[in-house]
Amino acid sequence: MPYRLSRRRPIADTVRAAGDDLLGRAEGRLSADRPSAAEIHRTRVAVKRVRALLILIADEEDAATQPLDHRLRDANRALSARRDAGVLLDTFRDLAEHAAVRTFADFTAARPRLDDIVRQSARAFIPLETLARELAEARQAWNQLPFAADGWTALAAHVVETYRRGRKQFGRLSSESTALAFHELRKRAKLLQYQTEFLQPMQPDRWSELHDDLKKLTDKLGRHHDLEVLADRLTAELPETPSRRRILSALRSRQATLVRKILRRCGGIYDEKPAHLLRHLQQDWAAWHKPRAIPS
Repeated sequence: MPYRLSRRRPIADTVRAAGDDLLGRAEGRLSADRPSAAEIHRTRVAVKRVRALLILIADEEDAATQPLDHRLRDANRALSARRDAGVLLDTFRDLAEHAAVRTFADFTAARPRLDDIVRQSARAFIPLETLARELAEARQAWNQLPFAADGWTALAAHVVETYRRGRKQFGRLSSESTALAFHELRKRAKLLQYQTEFLQPMQPDRWSELHDDLKKLTDKLGRHHDLEVLADRLTAELPETPSRRRILSALRSRQATLVRKILRRCGGIYDEKPAHLLRHLQQDWAAWHKPRAIPS
């Protein structure tokens, strides 16, 4: 089932079927024998897409949908813990490969300790069969949600609100902002990325371009976040030495480069006012969804 609006089906039916399909596939992947890292990653993406759909059809404070959203959030966090363990090493290796020759020995000496950290993290993973059961129960709860028969007005308003919050968060940022502030932007931009993916059939050129721009932005924000996770672990696990300071200096330099690129890309994405985005949504929906004339 494509994760897209459909001209031939009511919005409620499209949203319900898309969420059901995503959760069904996610549960199936985790129930398989020894799912690969790629399959676990696809499961994380599926859960994020369902949460994006949930926000399209309900307010965040909606008591009817909060338990399901919390269940999906917790499942995604458990899957992210597995992802972060592997990415920790990948981020460290990439940083070492691009480090100055004089600091390469620092990275080499720190690597065994990082291997130990990853092994320790793996012992705390929630079993995949437990997560599969959680997703099966989330799928049941999803299919019991009430869906409005005509949801376009609410859907458009939620897309605009997602955009408005991301734009507001971008407005607070500078090169001196905290990693948490950039992580908040990442969550808002990722949500909008999945929502524009859902909207693409209306006007492919407009919404595909915005989706691709958001994908590039969230990739950079994701690398910034991965570096911050690595910095936290190194600070907590390695003794305070000149070697650790040199490693963290290289890490912060890489983050600073990413921040400059992030802020430039945000300017292109969030330059429009929310009212302009709403106008685009209304125009594209009216042109795409209007009944076609019956040939005489």
